[in-house]
Amino acid sequence: MCLFLFGWRELTITNDLSVHMHTADKLTEAGIPFRESVQNTCHRSRHRGTISGLGQNPQYAQLYQVFVKKRDLEEAQFLCTGRKQ
Repeated sequence: MCLFLFGWRELTITNDLSVHMHTADKLTEAGIPFRESVQNTCHRSRHRGTISGLGQNPQYAQLYQVFVKKRDLEEAQFLCTGRKQ
């Protein structure tokens, strides 16, 4: 994604769905617009049942990213973490 070209900045990146949902809920409650990206990081062979997929933990198969506008970044960081970064 080239969201940074349009003034969007990455707020969080996580493999934990509950963290991702908490972040999205906080931003929605505050009225801060955001974008999401979900990427599957599994090896493609895993779905075909080949041996190369062994050892991959499906819990970490999804990568969740949340982006906010640059002007909202500090407020969003404070809402999600309780501190400015």
